[in-house]
Amino acid sequence: MRVIAFAAGSYGSKNDNGEHYKGYFGGLGLGYSLNKHNSFNLFTFLMDNNTYLADPDKRFLISYTYQFN
Repeated sequence: MRVIAFAAGSYGSKNDNGEHYKGYFGGLGLGYSLNKHNSFNLFTFLMDNNTYLADPDKRFLISYTYQFN
């Protein structure tokens, strides 16, 4: 089992409305390898900024990986 985690933020110059550009995103999840070739990942993340998004973007992702040798 492995933990998947990430986070970041931004803060920038002022826009036309006099506000500074700012945003953040982060996520947390788990990964599990069934064997040498098969693994699963589950994670969720949240992203928001005052430039492109009116509301925070929230997602939940499930992935399966098969690795060829």
